[in-house]
Amino acid sequence: MEDVDRTVFGYSLDYLTAGLCFVLGCLTLARYPKASLVGQHSRVQFFMAVGYLAGALGHHAFPNRASSDNCANKYYYLCWAISYPAMSFSNLLWLKLDASRALFSSKQELAPMTATALLLMVCHVLANICIVSGSTFCFVTVPHYDGPEDDCAIDLSSAPTCDKVVYFGELFYFLIWFLTFLYISVKHPPHSRIDTLLETLQTIFLVGAPLQILLVYNILPYTSLWTKTGAELSEVLGTAWTYKACVCANHVCIFLISGHMLRRESKGKKQK
Repeated sequence: MEDVDRTVFGYSLDYLTAGLCFVLGCLTLARYPKASLVGQHSRVQFFMAVGYLAGALGHHAFPNRASSDNCANKYYYLCWAISYPAMSFSNLLWLKLDASRALFSSKQELAPMTATALLLMVCHVLANICIVSGSTFCFVTVPHYDGPEDDCAIDLSSAPTCDKVVYFGELFYFLIWFLTFLYISVKHPPHSRIDTLLETLQTIFLVGAPLQILLVYNILPYTSLWTKTGAELSEVLGTAWTYKACVCANHVCIFLISGHMLRRESKGKKQK
């Protein structure tokens, strides 16, 4: 086992998160089958489900990456090349749907994207390019070992550049994920107190999700306040479960907000 959490508890939570998002997507489709944007709302959930399913497989079946040597289970990188773009596309769909909180046009088209939204989209694309290109290069060039372990000596200097590119893409994605939802939460005035509550909760949950990963693995270990590594801090703080619990809670909020948006769309059509 090298550089990847493959505890039963850890990857079980990944599977659980994927299952919850899939169920929420199905419920969205079932509740608003005639709404014009219901397909896009449900895909926000479905793409996140795909992301966490691929991530679960990476942690469960192929948990060996080349972060501390030049050996890996190549299929770990294949899972990562699917997982992160799927999660990112889920975020981008929600960013695009945020425009529908504004008044619909006569053709029921979404409002145009703002410059900030376009910048966030570009950042998502850049993060995905790092992850997919790095994963592809590692898949092709890194010596393959089946299972979670290899017999390569730990040598940080021998770790391939492609894994570092993937790791940078992951960190960048987590930051952009948080900033995307922060932007969405402040862009449009809420339509109701419930909207205000849900958007506030989303921001809190995203602090506990992608922002927590950045803090635990990439900021706190390098401060004078902590002497533990990121993995040790994660174990102490329970990051494995609190992070995924916050992701699940965020997608429940998305499900509820989607319901409000789709109901408003339906009412707008009836009034016309």
